[in-house]
Amino acid sequence: MATNVRQLIKSFTEYVFPVNRRELERLESQRRKTEIVVGFFVIKLLVRHQTLKFHMRIRMEKNHDSLFRTK
Repeated sequence: MATNVRQLIKSFTEYVFPVNRRELERLESQRRKTEIVVGFFVIKLLVRHQTLKFHMRIRMEKNHDSLFRTK
């Protein structure tokens, strides 16, 4: 579905604004590279977020245990 919409937009854009085919391919290549970089950045942020949540949970459990430990 997304590919069909992308192809339709591409065809319409080429019809309205004639662009050099080489320039269009360069722009699409640049867009793909940008999507890959953004994807890696998002994955990196998600991993850091999950790691932080994990460490905070461990810290909370340790604090909870130490609060209720009988001496």
